[in-house]
Amino acid sequence: RTGLAAFLSGAFGWKTDEGHCFYTQDSMLSLLPRCVMALLEKDTEESRTDLRAWLPPATELVRIAEYELGWLGLSACHPSLLCAQLYGERLGEWTVAVDVAECVLRIEAFNPLLRTQALRLLGCARAALGEGAAACDAAERAAAEAAKAKYVWLEKRSLEDLLE
Repeated sequence: RTGLAAFLSGAFGWKTDEGHCFYTQDSMLSLLPRCVMALLEKDTEESRTDLRAWLPPATELVRIAEYELGWLGLSACHPSLLCAQLYGERLGEWTVAVDVAECVLRIEAFNPLLRTQALRLLGCARAALGEGAAACDAAERAAAEAAKAKYVWLEKRSLEDLLE
């Protein structure tokens, strides 16, 4: 924690007047580890109660996606997508997942890993909301993104999503 805090207070601790930054200490040192741990723990009523207590609101997840630019390069663990996944899978709040995934897709046009993850989440959310055609479209787009980048495993997973 001390090393990362020093890292973020050095050259990577920049912030524009509009609020753009590499990423905040809170999202890197608190939010990201909590998300990973929550995804690994067993889903129980107690864990869902805990999630409701600490998960940031959708507006904060969108802010992180829009303003914390360092996450675009560390897309395997984007905190906005991880939180949105928890909102959907654990709390059944799939509209949050849709909003966050669509926001990430609007912002990031070039990173195929991040786009594939966002599209897969969007497909799951649309399916859970009963929007079958939109879910299939998202899964097909995810498979295409993964194939274009030669991410064979993610292409396979995206095609499995499509079959579901």
